[in-house]
Parts: sequence; C-alpha cells; structure tokens
Amino acid sequence: MAFRAASALALFTVLTATAPAMAMQSPPNLNTAKLSQLDTHDNYNDVWGYQAPDGREYACVGTSSGVMIANCTDPLDAYEVGFFPGAFCTWRDLKTFNEYLYIVNDCSGGVDVIDMSDPEDPVQVNTFGAQYMNHAHNVAIDTDAGILYAAGTQNGMHVFDLNVNPVNPPRIDRWGGPYVHDVSVQDDVAHAALIYNGQYRVLDVSDPSNVSTMTNVPSGANFTHATWPNADNSVVVAADEKSALRHLTFFDTTNTLNPLVASRYTENSLSIPHNPFIKEDVCHVSWYTEGYIALDISDPYNPVKLGRYDTQPGTPAGGISGFDGAWGCYPFSPSGAIYISDRQRGLFVVSLNECSAGLPNLPQPQVCRVWPDSVSALDSPRQRVMLTGKGFTSATQVSVGGAILGSNDFTRLGDQVIHFRMPLVSSVGFNNITVSNGAGTSLPIQVEVTLPSGPTIDAGEVDQEVGSDFLVAFGSQPGDFFYPVASLSPLPSSVFEVNFDIGNSFTELIWLPSKVANMAGVNGFPVVVPPSALGLTVYWQVAVVDPLQGVPAMVTSVVSTTVIDND
Repeated sequence: MAFRAASALALFTVLTATAPAMAMQSPPNLNTAKLSQLDTHDNYNDVWGYQAPDGREYACVGTSSGVMIANCTDPLDAYEVGFFPGAFCTWRDLKTFNEYLYIVNDCSGGVDVIDMSDPEDPVQVNTFGAQYMNHAHNVAIDTDAGILYAAGTQNGMHVFDLNVNPVNPPRIDRWGGPYVHDVSVQDDVAHAALIYNGQYRVLDVSDPSNVSTMTNVPSGANFTHATWPNADNSVVVAADEKSALRHLTFFDTTNTLNPLVASRYTENSLSIPHNPFIKEDVCHVSWYTEGYIALDISDPYNPVKLGRYDTQPGTPAGGISGFDGAWGCYPFSPSGAIYISDRQRGLFVVSLNECSAGLPNLPQPQVCRVWPDSVSALDSPRQRVMLTGKGFTSATQVSVGGAILGSNDFTRLGDQVIHFRMPLVSSVGFNNITVSNGAGTSLPIQVEVTLPSGPTIDAGEVDQEVGSDFLVAFGSQPGDFFYPVASLSPLPSSVFEVNFDIGNSFTELIWLPSKVANMAGVNGFPVVVPPSALGLTVYWQVAVVDPLQGVPAMVTSVVSTTVIDND
C-alpha cells in the first residue's frame, strides 16, 4: 500500500468514485481451489514463504501487530507455529534468506531477524539498521548475491551485506535517489518502483556498494507500486496501485537499457492491484478486492487470464476504499501452493490448477497432476495425496496401485481437486492412480512409493565362528524415526517379520508386537550361525515387513562376513 496517512485513503476514495464506470464485476473463481485458511489475528498485510532444508513449507504473514508463522507442509491442514509481536503498523514486509526471516515495518525500527533453523520453534535473534532508518516500507533480498535492500525509508534505500553476518550485517551503501517504494533484485540488476515519480527505474547493482541508475521508463498509470522480473530477465511486470485502465504493464526487457512496453492488463477499472510476481510463464498478482489473479504470460505481448481466487466474494470491485481484500501473494512454494494474505480474513492457502485449464471437456474424469509425486510406504499417519484435473464433481472411485477408495474415502474440492490419505499398496515403486465416474475412468497418473531410510547393521566381529551368536543390531541414522534402536518403538501396527539372509540359507523369525515390546533395552536379535554356512560369505540384511500388505517398512544396508571353523 502506497500512502501512510488517512488522507491517502480519502484520495483513493475520490479516485475510485471518479473512475470510468465501464467495468463489470469479475467472473467467479477460475482454476483455483481453497486448501486451507488461518484467521487467528487482525489487520493482515504482506506474506512470504520459507522452505526448510528437509522440505517442510511455511507461510510468514505480516499483521498490524506482528508476524505469524504457519506450517503449510500439508497445504490442506495449515497451522500456526508462532507469532512475533512488533510495533503497531499497517505496513509490514518480509523476505527470507537461508534460514533467516527478515521483517521491516513502515512505522518504526530497523530490520527484525528471525532464526528459522527450527521452523517449529522460530526465535527472534536481532534487529539491525535502526541507526540508519526509522522505518522501511519494503525489504528485498538478492538471494544469489546475499545482499539485502531496505527501501521506502525516510532517507533513501539502504544496502546490507548478509554474507558478512546474516544476523547483524554491515551497511555497505545508501542510495539517495528518488523514493523507492518497492524493489526486486536479481542478476546484478534492481528493478525499482518509484511510486511518486510514476517510474520503473533500472539500477545497476553489480557493485552493491555503489548503486547507480541505468534507465527510467514510466509505468501505465504513473503510480508505480511494485515490480518483478521473470527468471531470464526478458520480462518485467510493474503494477500501479490505483484504480485505472492500465493496472499492469509488462515490459520487454530483452535489452535492459531499453525496456519496451509489451502489453498492459486491467482486471477492471474500479479495482486496485497491489503486488505482482512472475514464476515461469505465470504472473501472480494480489489484487485487493479482486483477490488473487493469475495471468499466462508465455506471450508477454498478449497476457491471458489463467486463474482467480476471490478472498472476499461479497465485496464489490473497489470496495469501500479500494484496499479491502488480498494484500499479498506468494507463488514460490515447491509444492505449488499459493499463499494469499487477505487484509481482513487472514492467510489463504490456494491451489492454482494450471494444468486443468488445458484439459478438454470429457464425460469421464481427467487427472493432470499428483502432489506429492513421491510418498513413503509406511508413513504414519498416512501421507496426504492431492490430485488436480477436471470432472471430479461426479467422481465415485479412486484407484491407487490396486487399492480402491470409495466416495467416502476421498474429498472433492470443487471440480478440479481431490485429496485422500495414501492407502497401503502392494508394491513399492511407481503406482498408477485413476479416477472414475459413471462415464468411465481417467488415464493413469503415477505416484512413486518409496521405502523410508533403514537402520544399519552392526556386524561386530569381521569373522564369525560356527555356533557363535551373531548379534544383529539396529543403529540409527540421521532422519530415521520409524523404529529407533533397541525398543523398536513406535511398533508397527500389525505383525511384522524380521528376515536374515545368511549365505545360501534363509532363516525367518516371526515377531508379535507384544513380544518385541518385551525386548525393550535389547540391542538386537541373537542369531546362531549354522554349520552349513562354514566357508561361506554371509550376507546380513534385515527387512521389516508388513505381511498383510507385503510392503517392507525398511531394509538395512548389507553387511558381509566370513564364517570360520571354531576349532
């Protein structure tokens, strides 16, 4: 949001009232589905995302009183893990770099730093830069270069080097040109939004300690709020935060020194866009009263509307002040989930069903995407699987690797999304998934079923004597959590087998959970080496198997020893 005074909102009310009244109400939601929503605070502003090294995904949401962090690893079941109170302020912005979250607000202080190395228990570790600025509207990070830019301050854009110290970085420059409302940076170029100048300015940041201007171009409505480049820097989008007929401008930036207007896009003349982002060939925009808008810009000279999710369907275009609804969006989660922050209604986690848009209309269901594309054979609780496609409203059955799910075993989210808990299947590897209705069955899509990492074998002596006890011990590895050392706890839900392959012979031991439970504190299973193994190389490998499904829970590494005579 551009202004920091009540009079600014009044000005926008006038602009809205005097805008051309030719726009129609936008169509309903398009190629999207709400997966979950969190509304545990008040007066929300921007949103960003964080991915932990182990793949867990988090949304970081600003509010007028602080920042909420939510686990969105299962996008259908988001939950809050922490809230960090701060100075009361309508405007907050936040970005991530490595394991840190950086936060600014437009009312006081410097840059707050939250350590996300344990994302279920994040910790605020510092605030830096307050000696240089008493507020900042926006924070941007060149993640490849490790340089942070604090923009929208009272005295220029401040540049900090996170490589030196990510918690307390030194300031290396202050660019004192015109007020920079927002900025995005990659590949030695900063794309600055000079809102009060109505310009998109290109800055050379190849030397971040000496930022300089490369060129300027006007944006569509002379109120340049935000910019974002695509991955190869051939397209930049600029958003003008005002009711107008030229909301978004797509620039052809093949020549960085000479950006050319490729096209302009307006959702309707009464509404106000806010923050645009480009991921691959899609431009994602938080558009206040219009919610979240997705545009196909594979041809930037002809953007085509791909998706929409209205976070406030009861609010007309323009609303009361124009600023109700979707403030921010984050389209970069590896899972593909879109995070949307609605000013009044909190965090929305939404699916953009890009592949559904290209499917023909057929009587039977169609499946074009499965998430995740790889699941563990024995996760407990069973892992959630989500299918994207078309024609799901009439679906009656889902087949997963031979396991059949009836209509009570899966959930439809409109016509394009189905989700369910992964059933036990009869084999690891790639398993087909199909969806059926009364008219037929979809073509299959595959999900990979994998084994969790297993324990290692502690073989003890290199050589084993005939008749000796060979102790096969379970040893934990980083990331193992299914069956810890000794007590095998938590226990499998049913009878399982522990198999020992000994040379050319095979011994099978059947253990009941109750019997294994009585072995708490024992480090393994003693196995007597048979005389028939004399002179053989013995291969020890342990597999824990669910005999009801025939699916290994885990398989150890292979250890070989030689059996010798005990004389």
